[in-house]
Formats: sequence, structure tokens, C-alpha cells
Amino acid sequence: MEVPESFKILSRCFDDYTLPIPLVPELWIERSLASLDAATKSDAKRFLTESLHRDPTAGELKNIWNTTSIAYYVDGENVRPFFELILNAL
Repeated sequence: MEVPESFKILSRCFDDYTLPIPLVPELWIERSLASLDAATKSDAKRFLTESLHRDPTAGELKNIWNTTSIAYYVDGENVRPFFELILNAL
């Protein structure tokens, strides 16, 4: 699956420097997405909606994220809830 540029831009918003302490995922996602423009958010939301609608495995979702070259690496079964939180925040 080809990952659109909008999702790559979105993924770059997530790094260790934006992690709130203590970690509250919703707050981290909100802060991270704040810098995105409306067009990027809309396109990334469409991509996430279509991707999750296909009901991919955790491995497929992990591959989508990890192909974006972001330093924050996702692993395990938490990737789907993470994507869903991002989608809900968009």
C-alpha cells in the first residue's frame, strides 16, 4: 500500500519531544496534530479511514507507520488503537 505524503507529514508530528509527561495519548495526539493544515488533516483522515476500513492486521498497520521514517516506532497490538485515536482527533 502506498502511503500518501499527507500521512508522512502527519507521522513526522510525532516524536519523543512532543511526549507529555505523564503520557496521555489523547493529549500527545492533540498537540502533535495542531501544526497540520486543514488539507493535510483531511487527506490523512481519508487515508486512515480507508486503511482501517479494510480491517488490516496489526502488522500491516505497523508497516504503514514504520515506512514513514519517523523516529517514533510503533509495535505490537497497540497500533490499531493508536491509529483510531489519531483518526478521531482529525
